[in-house]
Amino acid sequence: MSPSQKLSIKIQKSLASCPLHLALQKLGGRWTLLILQELTQRPLRFSEIRRALAWVPGKAIARTLIRLQSEGLIKRTVTSDQRPKITYSLSSQDPLLRDVIEALTSWGAGYNLPESKKGWGAFLSRVLLQEGYSSIRSSIVESWRRSRNIELGPDRQGVILHPVPREQLRKLVSHNRHLLEIAKPLLNEFRKSLGSMVHVVYLTDGKGIILYSTGDQRIKRGCGLLPGFDWSERAMGTNGAGTAIATGMPIAVLGPEFGAFPSHNITCLGVPVHSPAGKIVGTINLSTRVSDADPQQLTALIEIAKVIERSPLLELDNGLPELKVSRPRPHPPSV
Repeated sequence: MSPSQKLSIKIQKSLASCPLHLALQKLGGRWTLLILQELTQRPLRFSEIRRALAWVPGKAIARTLIRLQSEGLIKRTVTSDQRPKITYSLSSQDPLLRDVIEALTSWGAGYNLPESKKGWGAFLSRVLLQEGYSSIRSSIVESWRRSRNIELGPDRQGVILHPVPREQLRKLVSHNRHLLEIAKPLLNEFRKSLGSMVHVVYLTDGKGIILYSTGDQRIKRGCGLLPGFDWSERAMGTNGAGTAIATGMPIAVLGPEFGAFPSHNITCLGVPVHSPAGKIVGTINLSTRVSDADPQQLTALIEIAKVIERSPLLELDNGLPELKVSRPRPHPPSV
């Protein structure tokens, strides 16, 4: 036996007796920890796990569940009834696993916060120091309360998007054609002023349905910032467009304040657009990373909204009868 073979056998024996190595073998796999983290809350059906981890392929979840069950980390329970109900839960034989998952989650949250939380805090401080923005935080608190009433809020797990049918989107675009005619060139010009910053600029109607968006394609697809997606508070909880409509005032939604995308690295600025009669007919919005956010961007959006509101064309849309829109269907995010 060669020296290298002897060394390899020695390493294998050492690893076989190493508790950390054994733990990593059990918890390895791309989606293992994410699935186990969901199961620390309560027993879940397969469909519930899929909703919570909407970006993970269903086949990958199924394979991981089978492996975890075979290794004794989770158990599969079938409830006998007219229609059998199958749920997955953490194995009662491993009471320490819950503590391990919770500890890893806490460690990951703390590890990820310094840079983004620093940017979030700096931006929040600058916003609160500027005249006219002092009521923003209380508006967020009220939005959270409204969101929790519809089972949303900053602690929501998973992401479900809500696009309207294409035919309804076509009707909405036609119904708001003058608003689009006024706003699109203004938003495109504003986008140019942002330079190479990663961002999305978008326009919604008065109900929160996106009519137009421009910017980073990956963010548009992954976060549902495409025409036809519903960003009302009713659909998505606290967010720039929806909360601007709910409050009737400019709003900055920062990091973990989001209802649908609790993240310390996303900021959305939303400003309502009013008709001559005072009715909210749309919002203009900017989504960026927290580190790129600046209160002057909110000021610029407010000025753009004023320009739109002064346009005589806006009165033409305002005179149309209100278009009824059915509740959008749930849709997983594209990643």
